[in-house]
Amino acid sequence: MINILENLDSNKNITFNYNNESIRISGVENGICISKKSDGSVYIKNEVDYIDLWINGIKYEKDEKIIINIDDRVEIKRGEEIIDSINEDSNNIKLPWGEPMVKTYPYFTGINSILKGYDKDEAWIFNNYFLIWMLRFAHFSEYWADFKFGNEEKQENFCMQLDKEVIKREEVIEPILFIKKCIESRRYIFISLDMFYIPEWWSGENKKHTKHQSFVSGYNDEKQVLFISDFMGNGKYQTVQVGYENFLKAYDDWKKDENQCRVEYGNDIWLLSVNKKKEQIDIKRIFDWCVDSLEGTDTRIENYLWWSQKSYEVAYGKNYFDEYKKALKEMDDNSWFDGRPVHIINEFGKVMYKRIEYMIEQGIIKNSRTKNKALQSIARYTEKSEKLQNMGLKYLMQRDAIMVEKMINELDVIKEDYKKVVKQVMQVCKKDAVNV
Repeated sequence: MINILENLDSNKNITFNYNNESIRISGVENGICISKKSDGSVYIKNEVDYIDLWINGIKYEKDEKIIINIDDRVEIKRGEEIIDSINEDSNNIKLPWGEPMVKTYPYFTGINSILKGYDKDEAWIFNNYFLIWMLRFAHFSEYWADFKFGNEEKQENFCMQLDKEVIKREEVIEPILFIKKCIESRRYIFISLDMFYIPEWWSGENKKHTKHQSFVSGYNDEKQVLFISDFMGNGKYQTVQVGYENFLKAYDDWKKDENQCRVEYGNDIWLLSVNKKKEQIDIKRIFDWCVDSLEGTDTRIENYLWWSQKSYEVAYGKNYFDEYKKALKEMDDNSWFDGRPVHIINEFGKVMYKRIEYMIEQGIIKNSRTKNKALQSIARYTEKSEKLQNMGLKYLMQRDAIMVEKMINELDVIKEDYKKVVKQVMQVCKKDAVNV
């Protein structure tokens, strides 16, 4: 046991050093228990209600315990659930941010990263990321293919583990101070910026004023930087450090020049925070996704698009592949090739494989023959979807019309494998789940 009195400074703070860095822990002499575990890690617990426990500028509650591991990784747990993680410069005030399992569009990818940071991502991903959709009559537009989620207008239906608060941009007087206070109260910031001032966002082409939404998950006052996550110019979803000065320009300039950066969406700021709820795998929901996917409909999982889109405007599930064939046939030698619809097809396979593995682990898929058939089918689908993705990359490099024809033909094959996989998952839900 470390003698807490020897570690208290004049302000009743404890500074615990690890790996030549330091963590400030605030408390009083009877309020915090610090002990060393047999594996070399250090266990810290707040013992009483009236003590505030702070680490790196973030306040922790009484039911949260801190473990400083021997490998310099700091975990904050509520029970056995990891709710925070610190393993960087001790001057970073940074919320948990994990490697997202699925990478599609910035908002959903960021949600994956947040939930992954708290080890709460799997059930939410497997309850979503099923029904693929594509706009008809508007091919190659800015946003025309994705997965369907729950009702984003009702946070509880969309993602019960996150709370969402909407702030009007004009209400924010000092953006940096506002962001720091949000981070310190464990709220992630989803915000529109002029990416002209984010160098990593560009891949060598001439920069221009472009409005885009990114997540802010932390800051470092000593370095005068914010931690911002988005798809960068190298095509990867990454977190980069953006200086306060550049951030303020990016924050302000998107709205100043109406000719350069005027886009209607994203004017509000969204604040997301993780709550104590825990999502469970929902077999009834997965079954409903299966039916919609095979019927080419969107009638079973309520969402706000029911009221803003006509059913004939969107191709769902199995119809996605036919609609994408039409889009490819519209292309000519000078057409820009948009790889996102192929990426959606590929991500469906990756998520489905992990979904089936998860259902096996959870005991939802019990029969060994069913397990093997499902995994083999999705492995074949994934192999062919990756082949399709490689064809798209070859077309980008060679601009060979024959490659587009091959992609069109391959879509027919993948569609049949897609239907087989969905049917098998639906049969699993019928046979092995008790709540369908």
